[in-house]
Amino acid sequence: MGIEPLFVLVLAVFAKESIPKANWVISTGTIIACIILILAVVSGKSAVQMDITLPVVFALIASVGCGIGAVLCTMYSKNLIEAGWTTSMILANRYYGIILLSFFATFDIFFKYFSGNISCIIAVTAVGVMLPMYLLQIGIQFCSPLIIMMSL
Repeated sequence: MGIEPLFVLVLAVFAKESIPKANWVISTGTIIACIILILAVVSGKSAVQMDITLPVVFALIASVGCGIGAVLCTMYSKNLIEAGWTTSMILANRYYGIILLSFFATFDIFFKYFSGNISCIIAVTAVGVMLPMYLLQIGIQFCSPLIIMMSL
């Protein structure tokens, strides 16, 4: 949604960290650009047109919530790395929650589709979830949270 870089800086202010002026300009520019894009879509002045309906408002709120959650997760992962945790340790603990949440979200259809699609599930899990999260965790280890949020 574009809120992530600005939220990283707001958290840094609360942590009493010094922030270069360029970071504020970049983060503010990012959120302004995202707002302009959203306004272009809902006003019908882009190739994608959408009316402002309740589902659209919920989607925008969910997008902001996901952005804030991504920042908090990145900051927490950075703290764990500084505390001596390895990438493997962080990912192992992150996957417990993902597996449990996915199971409960699909409990009613889980067993019906699981057995026939196990190879696809494993392939998507490895390539679409585990590899990107591993690479993201490596990025968190070596870069600042602002750089991570700008790259996402």
